[in-house]
Amino acid sequence: MALFRQMKFKPSVELTVTSRIIAALSEEAPACAFMIVKSPEREAAFDFSLPTDYLLSHRLYQTTDTPPLPAELLNDDNELVSLRSLFSYYPQRKLILLKDRSHGALLDAQIADFPDSVKYYRWGSHQYDCDIQMLVRERGEYILAYLYDIQREAQNYPETTFQSAAIAGDSAIKTGHMMCNGNPATADFLSTVNDALRKLYHQLVFLDAHLKFNDPSAHDALRLGLKKLQQL
Repeated sequence: MALFRQMKFKPSVELTVTSRIIAALSEEAPACAFMIVKSPEREAAFDFSLPTDYLLSHRLYQTTDTPPLPAELLNDDNELVSLRSLFSYYPQRKLILLKDRSHGALLDAQIADFPDSVKYYRWGSHQYDCDIQMLVRERGEYILAYLYDIQREAQNYPETTFQSAAIAGDSAIKTGHMMCNGNPATADFLSTVNDALRKLYHQLVFLDAHLKFNDPSAHDALRLGLKKLQQL
């Protein structure tokens, strides 16, 4: 909203599920989706803005009802070597996933290599609250989630303790973007968006919008991530 206020633009917004976004953007009428994670497939089909938002990257979450990750699956930085290594070690366990959601190129590529037997797909909205709910209900042993979502939802499960691990090679900061279908109108729109974003990165309202919804333990990393955006 800070971006649109700066642009003096009032969008017409339609709430829809992730699986319908691609279909909506395949129409000829100019259209964009907000806060979309890039993937090679999406970049080949659609146009993207500069980052509109950013969070600490996905981590692998489990509850303490599942034993901790064994040391042989972790590197010297205490990161999970790869998702592939985890499900080769535990082929009977499951990763809960939302159909058609991207976690970025690195994690998407690893997930694509899994056998279907370790994937538990759900349908619905793009939010992570249902992933967390299903994890607590033991529909699977693991989810990929943002720290923000876990901290937001943990209060709903006071009897549950979550634990997590970073995944080696995945960037510390995950960015969301505006993704638009390709036509002259959206090309002009994205040019205006990018000009506004470069200014917005240097305004306190942009940083505050991210700090407000994240635990203070994440604030230093978020400030560091903003410095990288300011160089774009």
